[in-house]
Amino acid sequence: AHSAAGGQLVRYLLDKNQGTLLPRIRSITFTDSTHSVQWLKKHPNISSLIQSSRALYVRSANPMRDDGWENAQPGDECDKDHFWSHRFGKIKTVWAGTTDHSLTNWAARAPIWEHFDKNADDDKKA
Repeated sequence: AHSAAGGQLVRYLLDKNQGTLLPRIRSITFTDSTHSVQWLKKHPNISSLIQSSRALYVRSANPMRDDGWENAQPGDECDKDHFWSHRFGKIKTVWAGTTDHSLTNWAARAPIWEHFDKNADDDKKA
């Protein structure tokens, strides 16, 4: 779920009261998403999913804010500060490998697909 679509997806899950969709989500990736775990304080099922090993956050770098980003490869884990953790929780967060917001999905396609494949393999084992 890229950018505002990530926020919209989380809002949709909230509006639908999780219904039949939430149990069917096996893996999710947010790319430069606008959601916040603070929206989910009264919704532990959604909150636990988007902070679990089944969720991944991929972020583009901001050269003015992100020290050392140029040494990171797509999929390398990012340091998370207090603000980041307050907004996005404990979600695994990795670099996209670009500073261009519109290229986040393309630049990070390998770690995104690895994430989906890993969770698909985990489901087969279960």
